[in-house]
Amino acid sequence: MPETAARPGCFYQSRRVRDSPLYRLAEEHFETFKQVYDDRFASRYGFWRAEVERTLLAFLDCGLPERGFARIRCPSCRHEFLLAFSCKARGYCMSCHAKRAALWAEHLAERVLLPVPHEQWVFTLPKRLRLFFLYDRTLLGDLARCAWGTVRDLYLAGLPNRSAVPGLVASVQTYGDLANWQPHIHALVTSGLIDPDGGFTPLDRPPAGVAEELFRRRVLKMLVSCGKLDEDSAAGLLAWQHSGFSVHNTIRVEAQDAAGVERLCRYLVHPPIALDRLEVPGASRPCTYRGRRPHPVTGEQTVTLDPLEMLARLCQHIPSPRLHLTRLYGAYASRTRASRARRCTRTMAASDTTAGHGAPEPEPLTAFQRERRRAWARLIKKVFEADPLACPNCWAAMKVVAFIVDPPVIRKILEHLKGLAHGPPRTTTAPAAN
Repeated sequence: MPETAARPGCFYQSRRVRDSPLYRLAEEHFETFKQVYDDRFASRYGFWRAEVERTLLAFLDCGLPERGFARIRCPSCRHEFLLAFSCKARGYCMSCHAKRAALWAEHLAERVLLPVPHEQWVFTLPKRLRLFFLYDRTLLGDLARCAWGTVRDLYLAGLPNRSAVPGLVASVQTYGDLANWQPHIHALVTSGLIDPDGGFTPLDRPPAGVAEELFRRRVLKMLVSCGKLDEDSAAGLLAWQHSGFSVHNTIRVEAQDAAGVERLCRYLVHPPIALDRLEVPGASRPCTYRGRRPHPVTGEQTVTLDPLEMLARLCQHIPSPRLHLTRLYGAYASRTRASRARRCTRTMAASDTTAGHGAPEPEPLTAFQRERRRAWARLIKKVFEADPLACPNCWAAMKVVAFIVDPPVIRKILEHLKGLAHGPPRTTTAPAAN
């Protein structure tokens, strides 16, 4: 996959973290928010979750030089700048989330997806059922399985050969256009079937109406089996003429559109909050969040809440620990891909043995992931279109010369750099570097 080039004349500038409306909201109101949560918000957003506190505290340290940094220096002109550590948290820090999305999109495009056409499927729920997934977030994984079962059954209906299956990448999203709680599934689906050897058989797109009805029945059956609904309630929901469920599958990307595939992969896991649509005036003044477009029914495009209410609305999208928000099914499942890779390896080994050559060793997936995570400069370049290792004075390649994590050393260096404030470290252990 080609790398994203930095824009001409564009140099990386460190984030002004404290200027972010999201940072001001957390910094000014987190302590009060934590104290009043049980009384004001527990009934609407569920019980207080420890990961909310851990994520916000890590976010308040993210990008601040006084919490630790890397020293980056140009070997030619000796120009130097400090790159603060990041929190790598999910769901609230939009900078770290964007880099996670870029890393995951690269992994999908380069290691998972096959060079075949794909479609985006979006599965949504009626309002009446959404609270089940707020109070019991383990159901989000079951919701992804319902989406996979819907696609699988539609693709395989009437086919005698069940060895070929579609490939599906499901992404769980919990946020609507106004950052409200709206659990739904964005899925990237092959436009046909993949056989065990990797061969592709194209199929016509299934009707969205049939997919909607099948998805509705699967979700209701799942909620009944989990004890969230009784049989009578499920039967009543099945009788609704306008069920509130929906399935959209009109977006398609062709096999040769590598850039389009990667953009769609990044969209599957895009951050829940858009900073340019959030306004935080400060103090106790109301905060505003703007939607991208008016609501098709109510016409609502903005929501205005007091700071604590806005913080509660945004924090509900922080995922639980070890909750996988992206899942691979069918031809893209890990076991299926491993089996397909072994088949290809044996085929290559047989051909190479015939030719007198040994079979090449495949690159381990874990080594690939470690290499991607180390390439922090490339990720910043990809997300922000600015190379952090390009010297703004002479364009030479800069190098990391040290990681500074000791609080006294941090304070001493910052005291010698004009314009940078310092303060007592909030954390006892140093976070990982960007």
